[in-house]
Amino acid sequence: MFAEVVSGNRDLDFARALSWSLSLLVSVYIFVRDWTTCMARNSPDHILIDGLASHPRLVELNDVVDYGTFDPETGSVALVGRFLQEWAAMELALHNALGVALSIETIKLQILCSNLRFRDKTIILRTLVDISSFADAEKKSTKSKLKKLRDHATSRNMIAHAPFSADRAATGVEFQTVNARGKFELPNMVWTLLRFEQENRALRGYANFLDELPACFRLQPTTTPFCPHGVPPPMPRKQFSAALWHFMAQQGPPDTDQPISSTGAEEADA
Repeated sequence: MFAEVVSGNRDLDFARALSWSLSLLVSVYIFVRDWTTCMARNSPDHILIDGLASHPRLVELNDVVDYGTFDPETGSVALVGRFLQEWAAMELALHNALGVALSIETIKLQILCSNLRFRDKTIILRTLVDISSFADAEKKSTKSKLKKLRDHATSRNMIAHAPFSADRAATGVEFQTVNARGKFELPNMVWTLLRFEQENRALRGYANFLDELPACFRLQPTTTPFCPHGVPPPMPRKQFSAALWHFMAQQGPPDTDQPISSTGAEEADA
């Protein structure tokens, strides 16, 4: 019986050691994967588009769809739809980066992002990068790219809200834009097929850049620079003295029905 107990203990110890070893291997694998992804952001092997590291599988838009086979109106709709699809994919990557940086659950992240403007999302992510453990050079580079991304919101708003049609030369899309800030203008904007290709390539580059940020945040999480000892205590509530409470209790509500005297009105006008 003693031998059976010893054998059982050995089996238990072996199972614990095996479980610990597997956990260690998984942790090492995750660390190496995230480290490799993070370091790849600065790899010269990546194609640079608008200063951003793009995915090696990036292909030209014309290699996927031949827009020349469409009639002009159908082609204009296809070009606008493709841009909005690329934008949605990029914004989804932005949301994911925010979720990892903030360490919040998916449902809560969706609630948060659905109530934020695009510019606000980029500003929040830039701020999270600023308080992260990233190296100074990496912080500067990442924040610069996010600032450039924020400026793309103007193009997206035009694509999403302005009426459009095939341009007269049938080489792209004409957007009927309106400028009404101090001066009224109708500066119709034409995007050629080449312009759409460039914008879509840039959006895919931004999407790849944002896809790599979660791994970097896991390796170099955000810190609390102004609270080195943890979460700061809540601000103390102001307490009014008993005498002040007694004085306020004796005062009736203000009489708002009394007309303003002519003197008072003159003083107000003065």
